[in-house]
Amino acid sequence: MIAASYNAFGSARDVLTVQTHEIAQPAAGEVEVLVQYSGINPSDVKKRAGQRGDFPGEFVIPHSDGSGVIVAVGEGVSEERIGQNVWMYEAQHNRNWGTAAELINLPDNQAVKLPEICELSAGACLGIPAMTAHRCLSIHGDIAGQTVLITGAQGRVGYYAVQIAVAMSATVIATVGSSDDAEEITQLGAALVLDYHDENIAEDIIKHLGGAKLDLVVDVAFGTNLPLYLPAMADNSAISAYASMQNPTPTLPFYDLMFKNISLHPVIVYSMPQEAKDLAITDITRLLEQQALKHRITQMFPLEEIVEAHQAVEQGARGSVLLEIHSHD
Repeated sequence: MIAASYNAFGSARDVLTVQTHEIAQPAAGEVEVLVQYSGINPSDVKKRAGQRGDFPGEFVIPHSDGSGVIVAVGEGVSEERIGQNVWMYEAQHNRNWGTAAELINLPDNQAVKLPEICELSAGACLGIPAMTAHRCLSIHGDIAGQTVLITGAQGRVGYYAVQIAVAMSATVIATVGSSDDAEEITQLGAALVLDYHDENIAEDIIKHLGGAKLDLVVDVAFGTNLPLYLPAMADNSAISAYASMQNPTPTLPFYDLMFKNISLHPVIVYSMPQEAKDLAITDITRLLEQQALKHRITQMFPLEEIVEAHQAVEQGARGSVLLEIHSHD
């Protein structure tokens, strides 16, 4: 079968190739998936560049997210799963075989049944972005009736976070980078959308809410953004931060956080507790069945153009970038 792979860290152009690989039968507890779409996330290109841990084996077939159809099962897995459309998560986490391949074997629970109403292309968008968004929103408890600020709402995680928060009956305030983004995020259900370039974000939020009443912040740039929204946060509120690229080692205003009893939750999907992953999968599945999630696919590439696909992610493509391996939508 054909797959994209690399056998050393480096730039996409220097190390990625498309070639034939042999695949074994699925082991006990595994399913074999005929991959339809492979989703590319920033963590995938960072892994390939050597920014995320040691090299896991002789070669790496990249990408943790994807979608496809189960074509075989290993011992202990019901044969009723054969023929199911599924979306995959963590396919290349702590192992060398991801979704940028015609076929993949992975643990049964990492191939989640996709509701029939949902297209396979949408399934490849879900894993890292939707599960991260869900964890950020749920880690501090029920947000029904609360006010949530989502920064960078035009990004992969933020886009899902707005929709999931609205579905969880929260009031959403969002920040974006342009007027076009503001219109789109408003259509997703945000009650107030602000420009993240504005240094008066906290004042605008306080004016809108009638006081410092933010209950939760879902933040894509923690070190940079914290001073901008902290004055608008309520006592006993929380911050879920899933990135801090511009300022990876921020200095924290300890007493400002302490006097409001603010909880800080750094979030990454890979080390989420299994019960948190299971909850995310349950809620995401329900929202898919209700057609309550919109998916934004920015660019689609054939497997042979994986170099260009990685470069698109590195250049800041905000929606999902997918490889089309096989298509049966």
